[in-house]
Amino acid sequence: MPKLMPVNHVKSMFSRALKESIRAKAVVPVASTAAIRTKKYIFYKTQLMI
Repeated sequence: MPKLMPVNHVKSMFSRALKESIRAKAVVPVASTAAIRTKKYIFYKTQLMI
């Protein structure tokens, strides 16, 4: 039989995974909005040049 992990270790692992997923969820929209903004800015600049 596999040795059972201590409960507090499992809890800390779970909380860490939860924190990382929340951080990832927070990072993704910010990065996507920044990318969209940059694309719009570059598009606007190139339109002005032409």
